[in-house]
Amino acid sequence: MAIKELLLSNKVVISEISQWQKKRENIVSRLYSTIGSPPVLRNTRTIETLYEEELQDYKRRKIRYIVGDDDNITAYLLIPNHVKLPAPAIVAMHQTVNSGKDEVVGLDGYRDFAYGHELATRGYVIIAPDYLTAGERIYPSEEGFASAPFYEQYPDWSMVGKNIEDSMAAVDVLHTLDYVDKDKIGAIGHSHGGHNAIFAMALDERIKAGVSNCGMSIFS
Repeated sequence: MAIKELLLSNKVVISEISQWQKKRENIVSRLYSTIGSPPVLRNTRTIETLYEEELQDYKRRKIRYIVGDDDNITAYLLIPNHVKLPAPAIVAMHQTVNSGKDEVVGLDGYRDFAYGHELATRGYVIIAPDYLTAGERIYPSEEGFASAPFYEQYPDWSMVGKNIEDSMAAVDVLHTLDYVDKDKIGAIGHSHGGHNAIFAMALDERIKAGVSNCGMSIFS
């Protein structure tokens, strides 16, 4: 199956930004008709530090914040030690691994997927959150990535939609930090994280650049 040509609208070539904006609005509308619109406001709030560790190249701070219906999200903030502030920042999204954010920051799993750690050593502020059903957000008495409890609570929503909101919540957190350059926020992810990165980049205009590795498929 070929990917449809984006710069066509009713067989007319899009050549003006206003034409693209109109088509983009239509694409976003059709996307949300498929994945469901958020039934609750994201309302990212109550950001708190759980602990902080001093490492060679950066501080690793574990944080917790609340979104939506009192949903707690845990994440790591990696803050470079020697970099000109405000610094660029990246949302580092984990792959399909039960340990979630821990692999991204190099605490567990494969070093090849510790891109949050590597980017922090290069001077980027990193936020690496657990996505729902992974890490510290696995439902009680469930396996990792078991989403049945989510659909029991939100039958008209989707995990894709929830993950988009949680990616945006991570950007919300970055926007509260005075040491982050708000005009230089990116996203990166592999597999599950690459999938989330695609949607985050597409729907959150605060994200200016990004990398999706093995995150694409045809959703026929």
